[in-house]
Amino acid sequence: MKRIEIIFLSVIVVIAAVIRFIAITSIPPSLDWDEASVGYDAYSILQTGKDQWGKIFPIVFQSFGEFKYPIHIYFTALTTWIFGYGTFSVRVGSAFFGVINIVLLFFLVWILTKSKTVAFTASLLMAFSPWAIQFSRVNWETNFGLFFFFLGIIYFFKGLEKKRWFIPLSFLLFGIDLFTYNAAKVFIPLFVFALVVIYWKDLLQNKFYSIIGALIFFGFILVNVFQPDLSGIGRLGQVVFPDSEIKSTYLYKLTKHEKVGMLQLVAQNYLFHFTPQFLFISGDSNPRHSIQTVGELYWFDAILLPIGFYYIIRNNKKWSWLLLVWFFLAPIPASIATEAPHASRTMFAIGGWQVVSTLGFCWLLDLAKKLKFQLWFVTISTLVFLLFTENYLFKYFGAYSVNYSSDWQYGYMKIFTGYKNDFGRYNHIVVSDQDGQPYIFALFYLKYNPDLFRETVVYNPENDWGASTVKSFDKFVFKKVENSDLQKNTLIFATPMDMITNATPLGVIRNLDGSVAFWVYSK
Repeated sequence: MKRIEIIFLSVIVVIAAVIRFIAITSIPPSLDWDEASVGYDAYSILQTGKDQWGKIFPIVFQSFGEFKYPIHIYFTALTTWIFGYGTFSVRVGSAFFGVINIVLLFFLVWILTKSKTVAFTASLLMAFSPWAIQFSRVNWETNFGLFFFFLGIIYFFKGLEKKRWFIPLSFLLFGIDLFTYNAAKVFIPLFVFALVVIYWKDLLQNKFYSIIGALIFFGFILVNVFQPDLSGIGRLGQVVFPDSEIKSTYLYKLTKHEKVGMLQLVAQNYLFHFTPQFLFISGDSNPRHSIQTVGELYWFDAILLPIGFYYIIRNNKKWSWLLLVWFFLAPIPASIATEAPHASRTMFAIGGWQVVSTLGFCWLLDLAKKLKFQLWFVTISTLVFLLFTENYLFKYFGAYSVNYSSDWQYGYMKIFTGYKNDFGRYNHIVVSDQDGQPYIFALFYLKYNPDLFRETVVYNPENDWGASTVKSFDKFVFKKVENSDLQKNTLIFATPMDMITNATPLGVIRNLDGSVAFWVYSK
């Protein structure tokens, strides 16, 4: 690369880093329950070599009735060891890989298209992508999964070019990716299969290394198949379509076969990921996955994507067909479960959609050159880009945290940071579990001793409260609050939905929008 190109890529990386790291401990306004669980498991591993449940260096981590995979949790243990305990250490890993993935996308696109212009533009679009930014500022598995995916493709093509031992290394990376997130267990095998089909002749020319790579990847598949906790079957059981929904479909009514009805639901869910509402208007309906006022993509992508597809089909090269496969496979993991469209389960779309938009932009740029309209086109494009990105960033760093602090369990964070100095004066502390998994916030924000937690914890019955797990530990009790809980030397945190009557609260915890998160009572 030339010096000016290195400088330009560095500028993109610095801007991306600023967007992903600035105010990362306060925007979003608090850790959600998954982040708190990751943070506490990482802390417990560092302190005791066990997770919060007492398992020694596990390869899967139990979390609220499901199992989480080890990559992002052990990396969080590393960042906690480096930076100390706290919200920053929990989120810094995802932000770091969010930046690294932009660099990887640059080199991946450069390898595929042989065009640095396309590579620079794709990395710039990803740097400012609402989809990428949203998942880079929280500790979810997205950026860890994308890292191994991007790196796996890069090593695959480098192996085909000259360094043949990179081929088995690429399959190793794809295999590791299966341990990052449930969506990877669906997407990665399909993508690898397509990769092999498209580049079959190239792999035959490197038969020995290709066979080694296939055996490595197949080994990872077998581990996932024969290890129930790794397979993701438990999680799939939680998000499978209910019978009532299947039987309400047209195809079920027509055929009386549940699998046919399920096929209709899968197809509907798949198409939901291509609706203007999801892509351009408001994004994922879950406020933790989107700011709700901007789509997963920008409105200018609505123009660039069709042109990009036109370019890809007209180009008719192997890498262009691989892009099409990448683009259309990404929504499948989210389509076979409820809650579609789902930005997190469609995580592997990040990067691919930006590349297609980039190809559309570069096609228009070439057309502008032919029409001698290049300067005006670049100027107008830059202004449009700045207008949309500024609008998104202003909303994300402004009203978003205020409007949706309750969705980030902000009230639980305020309980265990604002009242922790008062806990010693009470024999019992009752916290409403109406809003999720309160015990994990107590553990994380109080930096509670993992060994002491495991000694005093009382679990809910197996089928009680759905995915809830902990009923109490030490002096803390987590339940639906009732009048009978108002006893001597008891501190109570009740939501407005809890049944507390004939009692005057001593305080109130409000969400950032002013709404009541918890009423505080004591006796």
